[in-house]
Amino acid sequence: MVWGIPAVYGYRDWIGADAATPIDVFLARALNLVQDRVRMFQRLAWAMWRTDEIATGEPFKCLLA
Repeated sequence: MVWGIPAVYGYRDWIGADAATPIDVFLARALNLVQDRVRMFQRLAWAMWRTDEIATGEPFKCLLA
């Protein structure tokens, strides 16, 4: 904690609880980050087009559909 490294704890009466994150809160945040990253990669994948696909106008057909 002195070095600024985040701490996670599972014992609710731990003396360092005021300066740390409960494990259940930490896991919920981590799960949200994973879900957010999955959505980001899905959106990124849909936004990627090869040069030959762009030349045919396919991305614009998908956007305008």
